[in-house]
Amino acid sequence: MGDWDFSLYSDHMVQRFNNEVDRVEAQNKDTYSPQDFSSFDALHYCGYDYLAPFLESLYKGQSIKVLDLGCGIGGGSRLIASNYQSEVTAVDYLEGYCQVHRRINSLCNLENIQVLQGDASTLNLEELGLVGNCDLVFSIQVFLHIPDKTSLFQKCFQALKPGGKLYIEDWAVQSSGPFNQEEEKVAEILGMIDRLSEEEYKKQVEEAGFLVEESRFRTKEWSRYIWSRAESLASREEELVAMHGKDWWEAWSSWSLGYGLSAFHSLEMSLEEIKTEFPTVCQKVGEDTVAGWLQARQKFGGYYLVATKPN
Repeated sequence: MGDWDFSLYSDHMVQRFNNEVDRVEAQNKDTYSPQDFSSFDALHYCGYDYLAPFLESLYKGQSIKVLDLGCGIGGGSRLIASNYQSEVTAVDYLEGYCQVHRRINSLCNLENIQVLQGDASTLNLEELGLVGNCDLVFSIQVFLHIPDKTSLFQKCFQALKPGGKLYIEDWAVQSSGPFNQEEEKVAEILGMIDRLSEEEYKKQVEEAGFLVEESRFRTKEWSRYIWSRAESLASREEELVAMHGKDWWEAWSSWSLGYGLSAFHSLEMSLEEIKTEFPTVCQKVGEDTVAGWLQARQKFGGYYLVATKPN
């Protein structure tokens, strides 16, 4: 991984997730399902709105082997492990996230997920028995943190069977020109180490040997998700501080009610519509600030790519 310090995803977030798992476990159910944890285990924008139909269109009724790179606390891994005959190898750089992932898997009695701490770009695929063995490699909003894209995409290619699929959701650069001060700050906080455009992203994937089948932005959808989540957070501040602590709130709200909104403001809504849809956000950040964001260029994009390893 790069020189980024991961402060956005540090111990206060791990504690928050453990608090959430404690809350679910306190229900003392005989059995738990991944759905019991779905309110917090999708760390990325739009949840599994696009991954789920992608999986259903290709793998319904099939037995598949999957590599999840940058698995976080495992929502995507559990989506696959609980709905498909599958073996999932899930990798994350942060051990605290891996521990929460394993804890939830144990509560759900999911034994078909192997959770590993490691760097996606330096995995020993041979040692893991994954060379040419996977039907799907997927990653959701993680590859932006990894500087060595050449090694990363080579690993993805090596892991897949001929005909296997690479599925990526990630940040990419949507508009040309140098980053301004605000955009640089967003990239720095988030850990966007490579600032790839759509064409640069596709080129690096193709240079690894893949055939790119789909490449597109879903920036409007990301923007509306981010603003909706911010509205929910802002309206629950007192409850969330009591549940997870002031340190978590200050760290997460500075992103969710500030930089995240400024990064994704392509709502395709008027200011009046935004004030009606997101009143608490507008009150907290200020109407003038929101109006300024709407006038700014949309530098960052919510990027989707699907590619195939040729037969």
